[in-house]
Amino acid sequence: QAVVVGAGTALADRPTLTARDVDPPVERQPLRVVLDARGRVPAVGELFDPTRAPTLVVTTEHAAPAAVDAWRAAGAKVEVVEPGPAGHGVDLQATLDVLGADGVLQALIEGGPRLHAAFVEAGLVDSLVVYVSGTVLGERGLPSMALPGPDNIAGALRYDLVDVTRVGPDARLE
Repeated sequence: QAVVVGAGTALADRPTLTARDVDPPVERQPLRVVLDARGRVPAVGELFDPTRAPTLVVTTEHAAPAAVDAWRAAGAKVEVVEPGPAGHGVDLQATLDVLGADGVLQALIEGGPRLHAAFVEAGLVDSLVVYVSGTVLGERGLPSMALPGPDNIAGALRYDLVDVTRVGPDARLE
């Protein structure tokens, strides 16, 4: 029902966040949700094209009024929530409360390593879907989750693997 990205991913990738190239075509595009506490993401490009899908920006009082005005002028809905822990980002529980009030029951977190880690650390993840490629990036690759590593294997996060699906040369783990 919704696809969520942080400001860093929105700036780096300029995503569309729409369902495409599927058969049959989707009846309704997901709500595109941008988490931008400081107003860094400009209200331009496909992410803010209201003919593709609706966009919601969740921000804080720290966002510049000009950014908020630009988002609204581009057709996006804007919701202001409290900042996240230690004043960083947006409060994720408040964000999910906003989505729930709009009738969103399922959200895909399509962000970067910091956003993924923040949702996991806050205990707000019901399931993980991870795509694994046969490509090895080495030490220059980016982590999928910016969580601090455990002191030992006993302290590692554990999830039950419920499904594995081959997707071309890659694997989808759920």
